[in-house]
Amino acid sequence: MASLLPDESRFHLVEGGECLWLWDGETMDLEAFPSDCGEEELAAACEERLDLEPLAAPEYRTRSRVSNLKLVLSSRCPSNCAYCFRDGSDAAPAPLGVGPRALEAMALDHGRGSGLIVAAYNMASEPLADLPALRELHEARCGLEDRLGKRINIYLCTSGTVQTPEALALVKEVLRGNRLGVSIDGPREVHDRYRKDAAGKGTYDRVLSLVRWAEDNGVGLEAQAVLTRSFPEPRLVFESILDLGFHSVTMKPVRPGFEASFREEDLPVLEASYDGLYSSAARAFGRLDQPAIDAMKHDPFLKPFWKFALRTKAEGRCFWGSSHLVVDAKGDYYPCDSVVGRPGLRCGSIDGGIDWEAFHRDVSWRARKPCPDCWARSLCGGSCYVSGLALAGDPLFVDPFECGLSRYFAERCLGLAAGLMEKGTEPRGLGPVLLRY
Repeated sequence: MASLLPDESRFHLVEGGECLWLWDGETMDLEAFPSDCGEEELAAACEERLDLEPLAAPEYRTRSRVSNLKLVLSSRCPSNCAYCFRDGSDAAPAPLGVGPRALEAMALDHGRGSGLIVAAYNMASEPLADLPALRELHEARCGLEDRLGKRINIYLCTSGTVQTPEALALVKEVLRGNRLGVSIDGPREVHDRYRKDAAGKGTYDRVLSLVRWAEDNGVGLEAQAVLTRSFPEPRLVFESILDLGFHSVTMKPVRPGFEASFREEDLPVLEASYDGLYSSAARAFGRLDQPAIDAMKHDPFLKPFWKFALRTKAEGRCFWGSSHLVVDAKGDYYPCDSVVGRPGLRCGSIDGGIDWEAFHRDVSWRARKPCPDCWARSLCGGSCYVSGLALAGDPLFVDPFECGLSRYFAERCLGLAAGLMEKGTEPRGLGPVLLRY
């Protein structure tokens, strides 16, 4: 039936519980039809919609400010995870002053129009392995807040391998009530397979120790999990982490190029496990169960639901070249923390400012060969740019595995939205529920 739609890059049919739903990727609408609706009626409905005004896409890639600074000031980390993308040199940290200078440049220049500024000290390094740099960043944040009358949050993600009393005391001071991100991949046998320390010992027990400390000190926890081919069970990973006391879970498949990376033939197994999560999401949204929604809402499997509910078109895969800016130990700027040091991807520096032409390089779905013909493009935005670099040396190359998984996510999220509408819940009224921190 779908083959009779006049524009398969715009329209797609989604089955609900009682209805057949027509997805219009240009207007971001779902229109209900009887389940026994004829092909001619659907084709005529599509023809009528061709004259509707498309929903405007966001113009964030043309703006001249950023709101999120990511700090990659060191490659130090006591962990030795098998799929880590840092260079492994364990290089000395940046000279003191780089972090505060980058934060000041963003607050006073690049991000001066942003209501809330976030500095994320994570990825490619362990923030608690360099306490002097973290403390000076915190002190610089406090000084800027006093000068600007503007809140600046610092987000931390830790491997849980550094738990000195000094480090944990600083964590509480820096977070100021916000949650702590922790790297954990699920049950002990799953986590310890790839997340080991320099001596080759799994780090699961140390993560559990950090969880106990967080519980005793009233610190909320957000899990950052990596899904691997050896355990393609996102539902089980999600449930096992929540059982430990985490408040939210975000799971991402390991990127290409590692022994644990997924292949296209793994999609059916992954999708079968994700099916269970979509069932849980339907129950949570149907009951407006805020804790359950909070626990899953930041995971990529619900990204298309966010896009539909908030009526926001995806122009790209992530914040590459838009609101996020990365600074390294040399004070150089990059569009992503996973590409620090890569030739040709530097986009300015603290001293020279942002090279806006390099920063705003077109990496939208329009510049990616298969995406313009895909009905899910406005919900997806394309696959990871770092995956494209790993597979073909080109950030615009689309990873076939991730492409298939993203289409599955889009299909299931539209089905989730359709199911809620059939039961009287309007997904576009869930904005406050989704945006609540």
